Amino acid sequence: MNRPHDMGGEPAGPVIAEDGEAEPWEKLITAIAGAMRVRGHSTIDELRRALEALPPDVYAQPYFERWSEAMCNMCEEKGYVSRAEVEQRMSENAQKLENRT
Repeated sequence: MNRPHDMGGEPAGPVIAEDGEAEPWEKLITAIAGAMRVRGHSTIDELRRALEALPPDVYAQPYFERWSEAMCNMCEEKGYVSRAEVEQRMSENAQKLENRT
């Protein structure tokens, strides 16, 4: 069975390189992934496995959304934090940002 990431031999279009600054939350995802690896809490292979295990509808999401989902799943598997805790914190932060405007 081919997973969504298995594109070997499939026709592909041109690669479109977009110039632009990453969003702050995208930078945070990159920083968290790097910190987890440096501190021995994950490996690049674990993250790759978590990414490749995403269901097709989630894997079809943009790059950093996929990374967010995979990292959340991986952290939950390891018992570091539950998805409910992540979603609660995200909700609290969204409310704080709304109150600032």
